[in-house]
Amino acid sequence: MIRLSNPRRWGAVLVLIAVALLGLASSGIAQDDAPLELLIVDETQTFEASLFVNMAAGVLKGTGLFKVEAEFVDVDSSFDDPLGPNETDRVYDIVVVVPRALDQRALMQIWLATCPYLPGGPDALQRAVTTIQDLVAERSQGQLTALGIYDDAVPGLFATIFDRHGWLSCD
Repeated sequence: MIRLSNPRRWGAVLVLIAVALLGLASSGIAQDDAPLELLIVDETQTFEASLFVNMAAGVLKGTGLFKVEAEFVDVDSSFDDPLGPNETDRVYDIVVVVPRALDQRALMQIWLATCPYLPGGPDALQRAVTTIQDLVAERSQGQLTALGIYDDAVPGLFATIFDRHGWLSCD
């Protein structure tokens, strides 16, 4: 069991999670599905957390399952809208929010904001969310959780905000 009170081990957990995402290439997501558009929103301010986000983005992009982009934002609270209105032409299938509170280990979650999908269905979006959740939980030994819109109110709230601001298209 990894104890997160030790800063060196915290960095090791983040690296393990990033390496775990390598397993996406052999996951249940079919390679012939069109790549999903994924935006990682990094609110963290520490080197270790930002390293994790960069590694995860590279690994996800390398699988061919996702087209990955990242935004590094500064927020006062993990619950602030990190993006505001979309002034670009980019729309995403998944917006992954890595909350600022992760730096202080006050919140051991990342949030996966998506449009609604049918849980248990054959949808590629649902399979991608489930795969990311399973890998994060497994490789962090349960220390970090990836929550989707059906798991917690916060990813659902962000999904609603991102849809209204044009980052997601939930028509």
